[in-house]
Amino acid sequence: MTEIDTMEPDVFMSTLLAVDQESIVPLEDRGPEYYWIFRDMEFVQWESAARSRILWLSGPPQFPMARVSAHLVDVWKLKPYTSVLYFYCTSVPRPHPTATYCVRALLLQILMSLSKQQQKLAILEFSRVLLFGILGRESRVQVPSGFNQGDSTEEIVQKLLAAGSDCYSPADADLRREIEDDYWKALESTLGVTSTGKGQQMAVIVDGLSRSDPQQSAEFSRAIFRFIARLQERIPVVKALLTGGLQEELPGNDMNCIQYDKERLGSTAPSST
Repeated sequence: MTEIDTMEPDVFMSTLLAVDQESIVPLEDRGPEYYWIFRDMEFVQWESAARSRILWLSGPPQFPMARVSAHLVDVWKLKPYTSVLYFYCTSVPRPHPTATYCVRALLLQILMSLSKQQQKLAILEFSRVLLFGILGRESRVQVPSGFNQGDSTEEIVQKLLAAGSDCYSPADADLRREIEDDYWKALESTLGVTSTGKGQQMAVIVDGLSRSDPQQSAEFSRAIFRFIARLQERIPVVKALLTGGLQEELPGNDMNCIQYDKERLGSTAPSST
């Protein structure tokens, strides 16, 4: 950890920029084609209530939820005393589990909201928790960590962030879940150090939760819900917006939900007059 102790936060953060977030064009306005979202009382209450809420959106391909998500990211970034975390899932095959990409993206967003000193503390805590998991597996189940004597600081960080994906690709599902859990635990550990900087209010927007393999999608969703619960323990108001397939297909189905077909069948489009 000595190399990471002396590393400048900008160097560590530059390794996180490799996360390939999709380029999403946000909605320019809340036009009538999306009335079933923005005029729904569930959405109005989610956006305006001064307390934590989780809202699930589900819509057909002709109404891309990613554009709604991108619009809301832009809107919430302009709100005072508000931090925003966001991640866009993709149906394009990736070499590593979605969780590893998501954690890296959220970690970068958290770090960018902090002072230099807070960044150093958060990076140390994240690295400590992740390294503890890696070395524990190496001794317990003989899974090689991939670290070598003589590795440069940048190589150590890259291998640390890639643990469970680049260094090795376990076929065992239980081991893969354990590796992903380590990523989430490491991310959660930064919250205790930083309290997210701005802290009074946070929006968490995760788009396309059901786009990947069904089993991995359910596991990833459960991890997202656990992470949101951790945030709610530390931050007065956490507004979470999740989008994907049918709400019944995923865990945590006690949340508020706006589903296009259900809303359309129960109402008619508003009059233009």
